[in-house]
Amino acid sequence: MCAPALLGGLELDDLFHALHAGDPGFLGSAFTFYGDGPRPAFVSAADQPWWTEPGMRLDLLRPLAALTHWLDFRLWPGAPWLMHLHSLLWYGLLVALVGRAQRVLGGSPERASLAALLFGLAQIHGMNVGWIAARNSLMGAALVLGALLLHRRWRAEGWGLGALLGPLAFGGALLSNEGAVAGLGLLAAYALVLDGQRSRFVALLPYLILVIAWRVGYETAGYGAAHTGIYLDPATDPLAYGLRTIVNGAVMLAACLGLGVLDGLGALPGATLVAFVGAVPFLALLAWLTRDALRDDPSLRMWTLGAGLSCVTAGTSVPTDRGLLLMSAATSALLAALVLRAREPAASRLARVVGRGLLVLHLLLALLLPLRVGTTRWIHGRVEAIADALAGPPGSPAIAEQTVVLLNAPSDLVMLYSRAIAQRDGRPFPARVEYLYAGAGELTVHRATEHTLELESTRPWLVAPLDRMLRSDLAFAPGQRFERPCLTAEIVATSPDSLPTRVRVDLHVQRPGCRLRAMIWRGEVPEPAELPALGSSMVLAPITVP
Repeated sequence: MCAPALLGGLELDDLFHALHAGDPGFLGSAFTFYGDGPRPAFVSAADQPWWTEPGMRLDLLRPLAALTHWLDFRLWPGAPWLMHLHSLLWYGLLVALVGRAQRVLGGSPERASLAALLFGLAQIHGMNVGWIAARNSLMGAALVLGALLLHRRWRAEGWGLGALLGPLAFGGALLSNEGAVAGLGLLAAYALVLDGQRSRFVALLPYLILVIAWRVGYETAGYGAAHTGIYLDPATDPLAYGLRTIVNGAVMLAACLGLGVLDGLGALPGATLVAFVGAVPFLALLAWLTRDALRDDPSLRMWTLGAGLSCVTAGTSVPTDRGLLLMSAATSALLAALVLRAREPAASRLARVVGRGLLVLHLLLALLLPLRVGTTRWIHGRVEAIADALAGPPGSPAIAEQTVVLLNAPSDLVMLYSRAIAQRDGRPFPARVEYLYAGAGELTVHRATEHTLELESTRPWLVAPLDRMLRSDLAFAPGQRFERPCLTAEIVATSPDSLPTRVRVDLHVQRPGCRLRAMIWRGEVPEPAELPALGSSMVLAPITVP
């Protein structure tokens, strides 16, 4: 089902790895995307919009995952299919570990096998498997489950080596993907439900110490996210983090159990809250249907509690399918129990309908898995077309001296890869790209003076969660000014929630290096355009291309 991933190439973040795998310090900088920190960022400040918040940073420490990419580019640099095969092997290991953990921790062989099958076929894992750069998530989840199994063998069988190897595997998980912190939830659930020894909480101290040491080292070395509206640090705003964790956690649990796809929620204002309203009664229904099993079956109770405790990291970002691996490993036990319950003679009619319905739903959704593993391949095709449009025709060295003024764009992330694609192809690229609006609103552009534009949108700037990657401070005010090398943006009007609705932009064509080229997004890519005549306006239709 995942084999179509082998048809993919180097996509999106893979470009950064291909360009920089030979750089000194690659293991520590393979996921340094934004910021002016101790490591050079992949995305240049020249490609960031005027609303980028000063100090914005996204720099993630994943050296163990980076090591696997370094090996890929050392051993088979011209064979992306082998890199995809490498990721498929990690997914195969993860599925095997899910089945093993389900059996060893008290589940029946039938339930364990069904749980592993449903986990392996889950279409929500498609991007984790099909995108080389997402291998870190597979590694983190696999190493967490390995740590859980080693910890259980030490506690239940007295195998002393497990006391050392368990934390070692967990440390490897943290160095692969920061989301592995959620693995503490599974370990805590095991201690609370299945580990009957008096020292069960003391046995968790090495894992807690590892997390604290990892976090201190992470911050000391300058890693992490700052001044971004997508990533939220629990230490900076615990109340907001707690509220977002409750909402995101419920939505993510419901997605694992069958209520759909999370990717795309971040592009729609209020969509996550709507999903939360639907998730709560769905989760309540499943909890009510499994109440007897949860009371009588410690293994099922442990996995269900572990799924809930693993939501502790749900508030760190917008909910996406890529963040569901550990939660999905835990909820697969509950899902399998619901399906098997439907076969029991004593099961109620509602339990039969729900159990069979969930089985049919997951099997039907599994048909999407071969398509989902190609998601990044489709997105990358669009990214290549955007880069070509911005770079212009080959053989035009003057392009490298230009500043593109892109009046509208579907997202403030459109420039994430374009410069890297040009660098890969050895093509000239504009010195900088200044885009004035990002979003899905209808935009009216009025030319007030020869070098002044006034922009007004039906949908405010930064209104959707995914529009906020580059800014966390959303309290804009009329008169507020933002200086860029070739333009100054001034807020003219705001919405009731203080987001810009009208912006005046002064183009500084007289400044050195500010040879401007106007472009407008029409259809699927930006294209060259003339600004409206002096005193005139033009209306740009909403952009529908994701």
